[in-house]
Amino acid sequence: MEDMRRCPYCGSTDIRPKGYVYPKSLSQVRLLRCVVCRRRFREKYCGKWKRSKLPENLLQLYLELSIDKLIEKQIVRASRLTIYAEIQHRLSKLPKWKDFLYDERLRRMWSGIMGIDTTKVKVGGKEYIYLHVVDIPSGIPLAYEILERETADHIEEILLEIRNGCYWPRLIITDLAAALLEAIERVFPGVPVQACLFHLLDWLNESLPTRRKGLSPEKRRWWSEIKVKILSAALVSTVEERLGIMNDLLNSLSAMGEDERRVVEEFRKRLEKGYYHTLGELAALGCEIRYAYNNVCERSIEFVKELQHRMRGFKKVENAQGYINALWYYRIKEKLEGENSSNSYWDSQRMARQILDLIPKGIKDIVDLKTISKVTKIPLDDIKRMADQAGLTTATEYAFSKRYVCRIVDKLFKAKPTTIMEAAAITGIDQPTLCELLPKIGLGVKFRTLDISKAEIIYPKNNLNGNNV
Repeated sequence: MEDMRRCPYCGSTDIRPKGYVYPKSLSQVRLLRCVVCRRRFREKYCGKWKRSKLPENLLQLYLELSIDKLIEKQIVRASRLTIYAEIQHRLSKLPKWKDFLYDERLRRMWSGIMGIDTTKVKVGGKEYIYLHVVDIPSGIPLAYEILERETADHIEEILLEIRNGCYWPRLIITDLAAALLEAIERVFPGVPVQACLFHLLDWLNESLPTRRKGLSPEKRRWWSEIKVKILSAALVSTVEERLGIMNDLLNSLSAMGEDERRVVEEFRKRLEKGYYHTLGELAALGCEIRYAYNNVCERSIEFVKELQHRMRGFKKVENAQGYINALWYYRIKEKLEGENSSNSYWDSQRMARQILDLIPKGIKDIVDLKTISKVTKIPLDDIKRMADQAGLTTATEYAFSKRYVCRIVDKLFKAKPTTIMEAAAITGIDQPTLCELLPKIGLGVKFRTLDISKAEIIYPKNNLNGNNV
């Protein structure tokens, strides 16, 4: 008990007993008095007394575990009220994103390639907007603010703070939301804007949903070709290459339906406004192709969503902003301490996974890995490795969904072709791809000559229905 006899007001150890108190919810508790400052306090269950005993990393713990879990696991020994009050107290002392704009250590890490994005969040049952601004190559957050509405005026206030902090971007990556573009033009006039390529993929998959049920095979194939051409036109090395791709698309407008024509026309308008820069133009601005994907903002928003889910929703705007401040304060602190590097925000494996997550939604059954490799500038072997990890079956330059592989197996076991040439005619897959694919789905290939078309297909004797796939 002697180690607890310390005044929570002045820190004196000259303590004297001063009777007892009888709280309604507790048994009798010893009352103490400090001889130095003459203040009284309880020996147990005193908020200020317990506050001094709370761990230094309480905020970090609370970002991962609820107060009930902290008490249940005996990580923190205090009442819920005391813990919550101390959390709010410490949140109020944390620096805000505006303070970090003037930190010289972070300024030296800025690259000038800005990413900006917004998302909807619910606080106390009401819908708000979360705005995240980041320096993409370094991964350093520039602003993380909850806004009442997504308007150019609200966003402009945040961007003005960033500009006043001496951050002037040489390129801005965004999803082309109207409010964002208007605010950017007001605060950073003349700064080139690059449309985020992941958002382009999302837009294409929403506008031409090749995964939609009831879509004819011809329509699905036609829409997939248009999407690949648009994606290729957005990522070309020179303007001349883009003109060639766009001429092919525009020459086909008359044969297109209303949906395809609307998508092509909208993409052409974006090109005319200069929202998709060639690889040469991006290189001149000092922007690598991997930074043209605003995935840093996307993942940052995911972290905030996870925090919201962990806390079972935000209840008050002030508290929600405080928790978000704490989240990014500790991440910035880790970066300053050198625990994280900019590479942790991007690598080819992560990029390949995200591309493969998006592309199959449109093409569904057959994924052209070579086209993805060309568009993303990632080696084909890396793309194939990521496709295998994503649960697809790869062969030569393609990846196949599990359901499509099952359909191929059913066709082969029903028709029982004996050669690769016959199997290619039945499945519609080219012969070299079949030669690589068949062993992966439980069928053998036997070469008697150098002619691939005459290679024999070996069926398993113990399974004639293809159930091994």
